[in-house]
Amino acid sequence: MKNNAYLIFTKATIGTMFILIKEMVKISPLKVELNPADFIRYAKSKANLRISESFREKIQRHAKVISVKEAISFRSQDLKESAYDSEIIGDLDIKPVKFNDALGAILSLVVKQPWGEKGDLHDDGHANLFYVEINGFTFVTRLFRDLVNKYWYLDDWEPDRIGAWYAGPRVFSRH
Repeated sequence: MKNNAYLIFTKATIGTMFILIKEMVKISPLKVELNPADFIRYAKSKANLRISESFREKIQRHAKVISVKEAISFRSQDLKESAYDSEIIGDLDIKPVKFNDALGAILSLVVKQPWGEKGDLHDDGHANLFYVEINGFTFVTRLFRDLVNKYWYLDDWEPDRIGAWYAGPRVFSRH
């Protein structure tokens, strides 16, 4: 599958974080529409993606039909210094992504790199972060490549709950 991402590299200082901005990551449409149970099965079989139990519960409770009907663009930014979620959200002006939109975008990105191929996602063990909203509540979703077991892993928690992120994660937000 050809990667249609357009990247513009710019160095910038925002607040206290030095970042490398990669703008205009284009999320390709998914050729499927999935209900929550099908999403979990499809993610494992087609995208080599494992999902934590707490995130599975969110999918089953809150997701509707999951798809990406048309190409959408996201901004991705690599953190060059440690930062808490609240600093990332505030300093980078992150607008949380609606839950279904985030699920569709994550699946669309992972399907292009199921075995750790190079692409828009970090495939080196660093986190890919999405700030996601369900019913007005924002939580952080972490997607990373498990280098030992050779699969992608998706989990979530409340912002700032685990402390600061070390330098390296890639933050995705709607552009």
